[in-house]
Amino acid sequence: MNLNEIITNIPINGYVIIGCLIIGYLAKQFAPADNRFIPTIVTIVGAVLACVMEQTVTVEICVSGALSGLLSTGMHQLIKQYLRNGKCEESRETEDDKSQE
Repeated sequence: MNLNEIITNIPINGYVIIGCLIIGYLAKQFAPADNRFIPTIVTIVGAVLACVMEQTVTVEICVSGALSGLLSTGMHQLIKQYLRNGKCEESRETEDDKSQE
């Protein structure tokens, strides 16, 4: 089995990703817990949510849910960094425009 086959066979559930993104956001905004626990929370929630959606508990479903939960953490960081860097680029452009005047 080559790497391409392994990557294409990873089961990722979009509904679990969206659910974990929402739960992670709510945990960050309203929970008194430290932010370092959020990836663990969404991993567990992802595994449970995938089992609930499939209405059965198998190792494959739990692992795919946990991977989806971790993927939601990565997506959050990707979006956060993209928005942060986009704002930095905009502020640099306005500063350059002001300095040229």
